[in-house]
Amino acid sequence: MNGIDDEDSDTQVAAVEVTKGKVQVNEDYQPLTLGGALPVVLGVNEEGRFDFDQYALRPEVRAVLDSLSETLRTAEYDRLDILGYTDRIGAADYNRRLSELRAYAVAQYLIRRGVPEYKIRYEGRGDADPVTRTGECQGLGREELIPCLQKDRRVEIEASIHRKRATVVQ
Repeated sequence: MNGIDDEDSDTQVAAVEVTKGKVQVNEDYQPLTLGGALPVVLGVNEEGRFDFDQYALRPEVRAVLDSLSETLRTAEYDRLDILGYTDRIGAADYNRRLSELRAYAVAQYLIRRGVPEYKIRYEGRGDADPVTRTGECQGLGREELIPCLQKDRRVEIEASIHRKRATVVQ
């Protein structure tokens, strides 16, 4: 990159040439539990689950988010990642959109409860990273498959602090 040696660093955000050396910008990432409030997974173990092919927030999901929003109002964090997921039933594009709508529904609910919008990042991941084990729901008809894959229909919420440092490297 323009004469700058790339260093293999997971935290390196950028490097800029200077007269003598270069400026290196690194980012430190620290996941937070906020006193045990996070991470939250909405949809696993029959708690706060999303109905099949739906993104509406059920009352038990709203109750969890109400409690979380209280914690988030006074907690120190700079980013809240909200990741939506679906089960494997359906087309990939459709599932990606549905998972995004699930994450968006959670994000909007938290924003309405006072969580700063600029701290929220939401993303739909479709049927990636299933919770069900390989082979767990094999050979089932659609009527049995839908409840078997229930725990894959979820939203995960994580908070973190990201700090950037710039240093001149000779």
